[in-house]
Amino acid sequence: MDKVYSMLGLGIKARSLRPGETACKEAIKKRKCNCVIIAEDASFNTKKKFKNLCDNYDIECLVFGNKYKLGNSIGKGVISSIAVCDYNLGKAIKDLIKYHL
Repeated sequence: MDKVYSMLGLGIKARSLRPGETACKEAIKKRKCNCVIIAEDASFNTKKKFKNLCDNYDIECLVFGNKYKLGNSIGKGVISSIAVCDYNLGKAIKDLIKYHL
Protein backbone atom coordinates (compact mmCIF):
# COMPACT_ATOMS: atom_id res chain seq x y z
CA MET A 1 0.00 0.00 0.00
CA ASP A 2 3.02 2.26 0.28
CA LYS A 3 2.97 2.59 -3.51
CA VAL A 4 -0.39 4.34 -3.31
CA TYR A 5 0.98 6.87 -0.83
CA SER A 6 4.06 7.38 -3.03
CA MET A 7 1.86 8.00 -6.06
CA LEU A 8 -0.18 10.52 -4.08
CA GLY A 9 3.07 12.30 -3.20
CA LEU A 10 4.00 12.46 -6.86
CA GLY A 11 0.50 13.61 -7.75
CA ILE A 12 0.62 16.58 -5.38
CA LYS A 13 3.98 17.65 -6.83
CA ALA A 14 2.51 17.43 -10.34
CA ARG A 15 -0.55 19.39 -9.18
CA SER A 16 -2.83 16.52 -10.18
CA LEU A 17 -4.61 16.29 -6.82
CA ARG A 18 -7.22 18.45 -5.12
CA PRO A 19 -6.99 17.72 -1.38
CA GLY A 20 -9.63 18.79 1.11
CA GLU A 21 -13.40 18.90 1.14
CA THR A 22 -13.96 22.18 -0.71
CA ALA A 23 -11.42 21.57 -3.49
CA CYS A 24 -12.64 18.00 -3.85
CA LYS A 25 -16.29 19.04 -4.22
CA GLU A 26 -15.35 21.67 -6.78
CA ALA A 27 -13.35 19.15 -8.85
CA ILE A 28 -16.28 16.72 -8.81
CA LYS A 29 -18.87 19.31 -9.79
CA LYS A 30 -16.69 20.63 -12.63
CA ARG A 31 -15.98 17.02 -13.70
CA LYS A 32 -12.24 17.65 -13.45
CA CYS A 33 -11.38 14.50 -11.49
CA ASN A 34 -11.01 10.86 -12.39
CA CYS A 35 -11.65 9.43 -8.92
CA VAL A 36 -12.00 10.48 -5.29
CA ILE A 37 -10.22 8.92 -2.32
CA ILE A 38 -11.93 9.08 1.06
CA ALA A 39 -10.15 8.10 4.28
CA GLU A 40 -11.51 5.02 6.03
CA ASP A 41 -11.67 6.91 9.31
CA ALA A 42 -13.56 9.87 7.84
CA SER A 43 -16.91 10.58 9.45
CA PHE A 44 -20.01 8.74 8.28
CA ASN A 45 -21.49 11.99 6.95
CA THR A 46 -18.35 12.80 4.95
CA LYS A 47 -18.29 9.35 3.36
CA LYS A 48 -22.00 9.50 2.57
CA LYS A 49 -21.78 13.02 1.13
CA PHE A 50 -18.90 12.18 -1.21
CA LYS A 51 -20.30 8.80 -2.26
CA ASN A 52 -23.62 10.44 -3.19
CA LEU A 53 -21.88 13.30 -5.00
CA CYS A 54 -19.64 10.89 -6.91
CA ASP A 55 -22.62 8.71 -7.84
CA ASN A 56 -24.47 11.75 -9.18
CA TYR A 57 -21.51 12.76 -11.36
CA ASP A 58 -20.52 9.15 -12.28
CA ILE A 59 -17.07 9.40 -10.67
CA GLU A 60 -15.48 6.50 -8.84
CA CYS A 61 -15.19 6.91 -5.06
CA LEU A 62 -12.61 4.81 -3.21
CA VAL A 63 -12.31 4.37 0.55
CA PHE A 64 -8.65 3.93 1.43
CA GLY A 65 -6.13 4.66 4.19
CA ASN A 66 -6.58 6.95 7.13
CA LYS A 67 -6.64 10.72 7.44
CA TYR A 68 -3.14 10.98 8.90
CA LYS A 69 -1.41 8.83 6.28
CA LEU A 70 -3.25 10.49 3.40
CA GLY A 71 -2.33 13.93 4.68
CA ASN A 72 1.26 12.94 5.41
CA SER A 73 1.73 11.46 1.93
CA ILE A 74 0.92 14.81 0.31
CA GLY A 75 2.72 16.99 2.82
CA LYS A 76 -0.39 18.28 4.58
CA GLY A 77 -1.98 17.69 7.96
CA VAL A 78 -5.10 15.60 8.36
CA ILE A 79 -6.95 15.09 5.05
CA SER A 80 -10.11 13.02 4.63
CA SER A 81 -10.75 13.52 0.90
CA ILE A 82 -8.57 13.81 -2.20
CA ALA A 83 -9.72 14.23 -5.80
CA VAL A 84 -7.35 12.75 -8.39
CA CYS A 85 -7.47 14.92 -11.52
CA ASP A 86 -5.04 13.08 -13.80
CA TYR A 87 -6.47 10.13 -15.75
CA ASN A 88 -3.31 7.97 -15.77
CA LEU A 89 -2.51 8.63 -12.12
CA GLY A 90 -6.11 7.89 -11.17
CA LYS A 91 -6.11 4.64 -13.13
CA ALA A 92 -2.85 3.51 -11.52
CA ILE A 93 -4.10 4.34 -8.01
CA LYS A 94 -7.45 2.61 -8.63
CA ASP A 95 -5.67 -0.51 -9.90
CA LEU A 96 -3.35 -0.61 -6.87
CA ILE A 97 -6.17 -0.13 -4.37
CA LYS A 98 -8.47 -2.68 -6.02
CA TYR A 99 -5.64 -5.20 -6.39
CA HIS A 100 -4.85 -5.07 -2.67
CA LEU A 101 -8.44 -5.12 -1.40
